[in-house]
Amino acid sequence: FAHGFQLQLAAYDLLLEHLASWGYVVVSTDYPGSLFSIDHNDVAKALTATRAAMAAGSIAGLPKVGKTAAAGHSLGGKGALMAALSDASFVAVLGFDPVDGIPGNPLGGTPDAAHPQLAPTETAKLAIPVGYFGATQSHCGSQACAPTGLDAAALFAATPASIPRYLWTAFDVGHMQFLDNPSCGFTCSVCAAAASAIRSSGAGQKLASADQRRASSMSDATSAASGSITRHASSYRPASASSRARRMSFSGVIRQAF
Repeated sequence: FAHGFQLQLAAYDLLLEHLASWGYVVVSTDYPGSLFSIDHNDVAKALTATRAAMAAGSIAGLPKVGKTAAAGHSLGGKGALMAALSDASFVAVLGFDPVDGIPGNPLGGTPDAAHPQLAPTETAKLAIPVGYFGATQSHCGSQACAPTGLDAAALFAATPASIPRYLWTAFDVGHMQFLDNPSCGFTCSVCAAAASAIRSSGAGQKLASADQRRASSMSDATSAASGSITRHASSYRPASASSRARRMSFSGVIRQAF
């Protein structure tokens, strides 16, 4: 899992721990960049490096993982798409309010090699299952934090209909409300919160139900993240307290930079 622009690895623990409680192993990864200089390709590279480390079994406490998927929020969601486009080893993508173009710059800018626009040309090349969560009510001044034409809905529309694709719209939810604390400081204050707060359980249940529907094609060791979300169990029903506790002893959230 890749975090959003100028956000922290630990900002998504509640969401990622909930996903882990469904039988996934979640690895949250960092990437280089600053407020004034960031190459979006580095987000994809961090996700690919994490996938490779998982496949090699080189992350302490984790087994080797043969199949992984990429996930992320905002710029991290865009980076997850870029990772899947550049690394055929990923088997799925999950984006939480991904932003195409140049997310993080409310003044916009012209796409270039370091800040590419994926839709419609690059997204047309996607060939694996893709799921998008989209927020609808978040603005930085007069501009949406995920502007129309660069948001989850636009990316979904530009994703080939020939592959499994999903769009879950979170109405009256803000861009930063996928974080544990939508009021996390200056970075979070840039995107105003909406009236409703999203709960990690909704995201986990959507992922579980979508993955259950795709079980035949995504098979029994799927992961999602930059880190990852790897499925080690075939059951997607809510776990009992005791079985969840046993699973969480293995399926915790690991934060690691690559």
